[in-house]
Amino acid sequence: MDIKENTTIEFFVCFHNLKQLPKIKKIIKENKIYKPIFLGNSCEKESEEYYCENKGNNIAHLNPYISEMSGIYWMCKNSKADIIGLDHYRRYFVNRKYFGKILDEKFILENLKDNDLLIHHGTEPLRGTNYDLYGREEVDDTFNILKKLYPDYVDAYNEVINADYPLSFFNMFVGDKKIINGYMEWVLPILEELINASSFSNPRIVGVMGEFLFNVYIHHNNLKYKWVHLKVTEDFNLKIRMFFSKIGFVRFFFKNIYYPLKDKL
Repeated sequence: MDIKENTTIEFFVCFHNLKQLPKIKKIIKENKIYKPIFLGNSCEKESEEYYCENKGNNIAHLNPYISEMSGIYWMCKNSKADIIGLDHYRRYFVNRKYFGKILDEKFILENLKDNDLLIHHGTEPLRGTNYDLYGREEVDDTFNILKKLYPDYVDAYNEVINADYPLSFFNMFVGDKKIINGYMEWVLPILEELINASSFSNPRIVGVMGEFLFNVYIHHNNLKYKWVHLKVTEDFNLKIRMFFSKIGFVRFFFKNIYYPLKDKL
């Protein structure tokens, strides 16, 4: 990315309940590049402390389906910053060299000089392909829509979903707003058609499909990225799962010892 002296950053922290705001403020403190954004249609009034995604150019009505991706749309259409980023109220990008400190302006600018995006550290499936692990009706529906709307992306889709490609989840990123805007213009037609074409026990599965497609978009367009670690601030079970999923020895044991041994039994 072309970093200039006057390059600006706006890093959003999405949340959906005002009770979450005090915890967010405690984490971001006085770091001026961070701004909480309330997602969904129930936000009644903005304040100096946070944005509401149902104000301005927005698709807040799709939030029940696409989760934080409706907030990303708002960021692209309403933020005036050159670089935008997204954290969750309970998940934050951190610099591990500084004991899990949230990313600051210096870190972001330095690491985007040679990269288009900073994204969550991807993980490959312990066994088989991503389709073997996550395959379901919605994955097939997404592929069929992609094939119809963007046939030139089919190879990238297969290389990501039908392989052991390390997927980056949570729709979290930091990067050039132009790139993110291009991604949203590309992915929204797929997700809107998926909403209309399918019935879900959990409508937010559409947002999960968006997480998969983010990886497909990055791969197809050969975007340069740097993996950044996450810190989970609540949900003990999630903390434990994410902790063990990143330990090389644990992954090696399951992939090379546990599963082969299990198959022989």
